[in-house]
Amino acid sequence: MGGITRRLGDAGAERGADEEASDAGAADADDVGESGGTVTRPFLWASWRRARATWRTGHNLGSMEETDEGSGSRGAASFELRPVGWVRSPLRSIEDAPCQGVGAPPARIDVEAWTGRCWRELEVGDEIFVLTWLDRADRSVLTTHPEDDESIPLTGVFSTRSPDRPNPIGLHRTTVVARGPHWIEVANIEALDGTPVVDVKPVIVEEGPGR
Repeated sequence: MGGITRRLGDAGAERGADEEASDAGAADADDVGESGGTVTRPFLWASWRRARATWRTGHNLGSMEETDEGSGSRGAASFELRPVGWVRSPLRSIEDAPCQGVGAPPARIDVEAWTGRCWRELEVGDEIFVLTWLDRADRSVLTTHPEDDESIPLTGVFSTRSPDRPNPIGLHRTTVVARGPHWIEVANIEALDGTPVVDVKPVIVEEGPGR
């Protein structure tokens, strides 16, 4: 499967540049608003969204092109992801991120306009899982010393919560604490500022037999 592999992290920079354009168009979008109606607002990144609606996640995000020709493995196939939002956090670098999420700060998630209808029923107090694409992770890492403790034997990353892994998907359990027309705020999340959000799911609480 040929084609250019885009680094999801690059999208944040491109989006920032497009936001400075004063002549960007407007588009109708379902918002996160409380009214339940469709809200029309300027869509500052319309051209960016149309031109770069998908990113192909290859084996190495650092490369410009990936192909599975001659690989002999289904694992070389690519899949498409589109960010549904972006984390806005005081955490700016990997060194700032707390270990195992302990002490993670509150953060805001800016909603991509085209997904506005997906967020409408989220309410303050809802517990959710936020799935992110850890765009600054090292995808070549297969084993690691848990908690960076070299006295612990090297362990396969699927038995750890290391952000460095073949497909660096972050899973964050948190609570909605506030919301606005184009964003939600969550109680705590260890994702870095500018991290793409790829999905949100509710936390299902078991209420005993019969549910």
